[in-house]
Amino acid sequence: MRNSNLKRCHIIKYVVVVLVLSFCFVVLYSLHNGHEGFKADTSFKTLSSQKTVSAVTWNIAAINNNPFEYWITADSNNYDVIMQKVSRFVDAPGLNDIPIHKVFTDQMLIELLKEFQRNQIFGSNETASIWYGDLRNRKIISEFIKDPLLGKKRLISMPDRITNTIHTDSGSILMRPTVVNCYQAELNSVSEWWTRWKHYMFRTDIPQKHGQDKIYSLIPKIEKSKYPSISEKEEPISIPLSILSLALFDSILVHMMNQIDRDSWQLIRRDICKKCNFHKNERIIEILLSTYRNSDVIFLQEVSGRFFKNLNDDNVRNTFDIVESDFLDPNRDQNSFILLKKGKYMNVQEVTEPILRILRNVTEKNFKNPIVPGDLIAVTAIDRDDKARYLFASFHGDTNGYSLFPLLI
Repeated sequence: MRNSNLKRCHIIKYVVVVLVLSFCFVVLYSLHNGHEGFKADTSFKTLSSQKTVSAVTWNIAAINNNPFEYWITADSNNYDVIMQKVSRFVDAPGLNDIPIHKVFTDQMLIELLKEFQRNQIFGSNETASIWYGDLRNRKIISEFIKDPLLGKKRLISMPDRITNTIHTDSGSILMRPTVVNCYQAELNSVSEWWTRWKHYMFRTDIPQKHGQDKIYSLIPKIEKSKYPSISEKEEPISIPLSILSLALFDSILVHMMNQIDRDSWQLIRRDICKKCNFHKNERIIEILLSTYRNSDVIFLQEVSGRFFKNLNDDNVRNTFDIVESDFLDPNRDQNSFILLKKGKYMNVQEVTEPILRILRNVTEKNFKNPIVPGDLIAVTAIDRDDKARYLFASFHGDTNGYSLFPLLI
């Protein structure tokens, strides 16, 4: 769980925009009446009276289910030993830095290509060429895990976000066989992992409103407009290339953890998941209602549709006025919300759509627009006591700032 950041934003009493990315950012604006005429006045005014608003921004990272993402304080003595071994394995792999095909074999690749063909996933031949011409002989740590370009292309992180942990409409939880979630079954070898991984990705059904989908079908195409590091050759085959990259990533981690401590790592993971992951939403609500209950405004990012059900708790509703966007995506775990102190503000109106409309006009001329539904929520509000007018915005900025710059201008 990422730490929340409590910020005191000193703002000028007039008209204020509080724009939250992962911090509290204050800009002075003039809001014209009517959303159709919504525009910014770039001339700043000097005013004598000032006031303070207590604001909290918290990226609750609903998308993150990795019990090993942060080095924590754990009860087990073996935890520190294992984490230190992982650090050494990655920092100085030495003889452990073997070619990828020694972990993810050519036979596994053939089986994966058959799945692509059986499920009519375009680009299997091109993906095979990249395997044999590039990925196959890379070293597992220095040339794959630590390759910064793979991160920029999002060939691993994107499919991981989508498939890592899935909460279905029926209330069940599906977890990809991997080290970086709370998967409960044993992963004692790469071959054992591979059988379960294939079944999860290509045989597991996800109940949907209009039938059922397989896990792999959720993985989106990686657009070069949003992730410019992806090549023109890779973009049209980014789905199968993402699936292959994710398989390589998962196989390397399973190999590494079993090399480090086959007997202990899964026991430690289960213990962390039990204490930190399985009741994450309940703990977040507890913190909001205790540590931050007196805040004037709370900006939340990366909120899941499932977490919104927790916000409907009577204790939460009695403490905050909850503002959700008409444009949120219930199928993504990256929605932004705003919580206002109960009764402090009146005439709360969402203005996300006119802001996005202005943004579309700007980006069509100058930029690509990587903002997707749920990333941004913006509302106007009036302080009930002194009638000060505000624009509050909670925004999930990502993608190396590609979405931030056009939004700010």
